[in-house]
Amino acid sequence: SSIGTGIAYGAFFTALPGIMSSIWGLQNLGRNFGIITYAPFLGTPLFSYLYAFTAAAHADEHGVCTGAECWRETFGISIAAACVSVGATIMLWRKWKGRL
Repeated sequence: SSIGTGIAYGAFFTALPGIMSSIWGLQNLGRNFGIITYAPFLGTPLFSYLYAFTAAAHADEHGVCTGAECWRETFGISIAAACVSVGATIMLWRKWKGRL
């Protein structure tokens, strides 16, 4: 799991500057890449604590959470956040296309 996450982050942040520069050009790469990198900076602790509090709320008397109830709420909120972010990305892309 940790290796897969590391590979995914590495691949994402290796390809992202090229994708961004092809969309918005090199003159805006620094600003736009800086804005994009706030997502993992803010999202990682937010969703980590969300999972931790959800798992703690469903833990048994020994402090162990087992089963789907440990992650179901976090997964649902993550899916909703991803859908909102895709919608916002599409909206902003249409509004800002050619301006940046």
